[in-house]
Amino acid sequence: MSVQSYRDARRNIPSQELAKHRGKWVAFSRDGTCVVASCKNLERLEKKIVAAGKDPQEMVYEFLTTEETMVGGAEIL
Repeated sequence: MSVQSYRDARRNIPSQELAKHRGKWVAFSRDGTCVVASCKNLERLEKKIVAAGKDPQEMVYEFLTTEETMVGGAEIL
């Protein structure tokens, strides 16, 4: 899946759903269509993903700030 396809799908997640995860790391499905899990701590987030029966390496991780911005892996390196 292309980055643009992911972003297009990610934009379709309702803002009310995303608001629940502000200030946390969020694991999105690889296609960007849903939130798999969220947590303030990346290690715990991985455990939540595994507990949900998903592969952590198949997720896209973003930190949702308290504002309407997206911060992904490339931006935090």
